[in-house]
Amino acid sequence: MSMKNKKKILEALLACPTVRAAAKVCGVSEMTVYRYLKDPEFKAEYEELKRQTFDEAINFLKSRMSKAVQQLDNLIDNPTVHPRINMESAMFVATTAIDVDDRQNLQDYIAELKEHIAELENARK
Repeated sequence: MSMKNKKKILEALLACPTVRAAAKVCGVSEMTVYRYLKDPEFKAEYEELKRQTFDEAINFLKSRMSKAVQQLDNLIDNPTVHPRINMESAMFVATTAIDVDDRQNLQDYIAELKEHIAELENARK
């Protein structure tokens, strides 16, 4: 496995939506990309890079969140925009807040379940 090909394929997998597209960008067959993905070391590196890329994107979005909310808030009360925009902005803020709350509740519930499972497993010992 050449380091040059490895790096090129890793970058393509991160940038392309499919293995086929990544292979095309690299000028290799899909089978070559799949062979790389079967290698545990390559797969681990790919998964780590994918996680890092995702984390960077999430952190960027978080950094822009307050500005986005402020813009929506400005649209809600802006008399110069169409009332439909006011309403859609308000609805988006409300539904997003509900979704965030639902996700947090699920995360809390999952954490409680994990704690309970750990307690049960400890009680068995």
